Amino acid sequence: MDDKKGGAISETKVAEEEVTENSTQPKRKTFWTECDQCRIPFEYFDRYFLGHRFRCNGCRGIFVALEVDPPSTQRSRNTGKRVRRSRRINCLGC
Repeated sequence: MDDKKGGAISETKVAEEEVTENSTQPKRKTFWTECDQCRIPFEYFDRYFLGHRFRCNGCRGIFVALEVDPPSTQRSRNTGKRVRRSRRINCLGC
């Protein structure tokens, strides 16, 4: 690559610019979903599973993983709710 003065731009400088541009737009790799029968929220660590059907670990019902807002940290809203961070994938289509 050449700069406007005709000199070469170092590979390091180009890489630093790319990192700076990418760091301003953080991409979440995880997503939250919840069982539509028992409303237990789950956090999945790969967005690939959005739209897939899963079996709930709580009620054993089947639900489609649709992205929802992360669960609130307020006790009044979460009373009685269990939050699951799913490491075990129960995807019915995979």
